[in-house]
Amino acid sequence: MYSYFIRTFDLRCSIKSFLDSDAFAQVNATVVKWAQNGWLPASTPDLTSVDSGFDSGKVACVPANVTRASERIDGFTAGVPGGTVETVLLQPQTEYIFSAGDNMMAVPSTAKYPDKAVALINWIKQNQANYDLWSYGVEGTNYNLNGNAIDTSNISTDLVYSSNVWMWNDIRIARFSANFAQSDIDLITHWDDNATITPFVGFNLDQTNISSQVSNITAIMKQYCPSLFNGVSDIQAQKADIMNQLNAAGLPQVIQETQNQLNTWIAAQPSGN
Repeated sequence: MYSYFIRTFDLRCSIKSFLDSDAFAQVNATVVKWAQNGWLPASTPDLTSVDSGFDSGKVACVPANVTRASERIDGFTAGVPGGTVETVLLQPQTEYIFSAGDNMMAVPSTAKYPDKAVALINWIKQNQANYDLWSYGVEGTNYNLNGNAIDTSNISTDLVYSSNVWMWNDIRIARFSANFAQSDIDLITHWDDNATITPFVGFNLDQTNISSQVSNITAIMKQYCPSLFNGVSDIQAQKADIMNQLNAAGLPQVIQETQNQLNTWIAAQPSGN
């Protein structure tokens, strides 16, 4: 299901289909151009993914959130010696906080030892030493410190400590690779300083009344989205057919239900109208 929110001055938000928007047409036109230029896996069949293509220098750009470059920088540096990574914001004028959480780690209520699991997470974030040990390994063995940066350039590859740091990342004590530009580190660490918080932070759509429509829409999107986002097909050539299928699958009902729930959510907020 694809939709987006448009914020107006009085906090009223209108739910619309992303595929039926000029914004998506611009996105699609851009990736079609990238594919035609040979910058995407669609035009390089031997690539297994856009990320592996980027790391090997066969793909020029990849979509990402603001922290993704920091997670890929070492792989890119190894695959493209002398190459540099640049973070480009699609809308640099305004920074938004639009989600209450992302890429977070949670303990299931059905876990066998939930208290111990929570205790471990708390231990990891208790101080810098714990965070470093869990995230990067043993200093001098698995990594070296270059100032405040993680440096593995003189560490044997079989000793480099690999972990999914993004799962427990804490920007207050996180370290970045020595290969990562300071300007990008500053961008990440100060992202929230002047960011605009959208009125639907914390909103969660209850799909109980539209579960069958969402399922039908998801099936249609799985059919069309890969080629649209990989630049293989042009949305303008098949937009009418796709929208007819989505509408028949229940898109209007999903939009209306989402609109109703969002209106209720915003009205219940302290600043809502």
